[in-house]
Amino acid sequence: MNIYEIARAAKVSPATVSRVINGNEHVREEARARVTEVIEKSGFVPNFFARSLNQKQTNTVGILCPVISDINHARQVSVLEGYLRRDGFDIILCSLEQNYDNKRAYLELLIQKHVDAIFIIGTGNDELIGDIAAKVPIIVINGTIRIPEVYNLVSDERHMASWLVDTLWQAGCRAIAYVYDSETCSGREKRAGYLEGMKNCGLSAEGLMCRVDESISMNDIQAASDAIEAFFKSAKIFPDAVMTADDILAAPAQKVILSMGMNMPVIGWNNSMYAQIASPSITSVDINMDSLCREAVGVLKKIMEGKDASSSIQVSCRLVERESFVMKKDLKEQEET
Repeated sequence: MNIYEIARAAKVSPATVSRVINGNEHVREEARARVTEVIEKSGFVPNFFARSLNQKQTNTVGILCPVISDINHARQVSVLEGYLRRDGFDIILCSLEQNYDNKRAYLELLIQKHVDAIFIIGTGNDELIGDIAAKVPIIVINGTIRIPEVYNLVSDERHMASWLVDTLWQAGCRAIAYVYDSETCSGREKRAGYLEGMKNCGLSAEGLMCRVDESISMNDIQAASDAIEAFFKSAKIFPDAVMTADDILAAPAQKVILSMGMNMPVIGWNNSMYAQIASPSITSVDINMDSLCREAVGVLKKIMEGKDASSSIQVSCRLVERESFVMKKDLKEQEET
């Protein structure tokens, strides 16, 4: 039996079963007795259940990162680790970069290490995650998997992308291009926001979306520049502004624009060092990773204390303005300065 079957048989929630098998004191005795009875009568007790009934919390958590060499993933891991260490947690880090197809093995390894929870940067196979979440709480940062015992923390990237299109439209732009690479949950939200914004402004996105292969964008700036340059040269409608899904795309996009003798607004995403060191420096969206990680650790602490934790938390993005695009201020403000 899995955690969901036990919950149905005992007429309690999966969260209650999880608290019982983890020895949490914040469970009504009546509910604890029903859960324990079902487990004992089931005829089969998974090793994790048997171990957890007699084992206290380990204060060790796992972090599963898709690509640790990616500057954004590395930063997320760094910020998350800082908050976890501060609250006394030990960390086991697993990167899928060299063996992406063997995610199950990594997750099962973390289970064997008796971790109290697993943090996942981004999203993955929902079916696989659901199987693991039946054994240990899963906390997803910057992604969404709607399965019991999975806690999702996201930045409001869709709204931000839509707002950016409107902001560029108000600045006089009518052919706003969008350059993207990945099809992650975050990537889909940004693209949906862009399309929503274009529709709201009465603009067509046809011929203005450029997809760069993710393996290229992550590993070869020149190849990304070549792909973006080909897009510009073949465009039937030449863009008058460019939004990108990542700073690593904004930098080569700006390079191409300048090499063609053009000048137009460029906006990146993730507020990374690529945006800061580019020349001109690039305006970029900050997804508020610090708040996401802080909230994620707060969710973990609530789970371990047997308290109810929200399964979905959203934080706001902010725009960091630099030389590539500065929003026009009120005329009176300009006169005063």
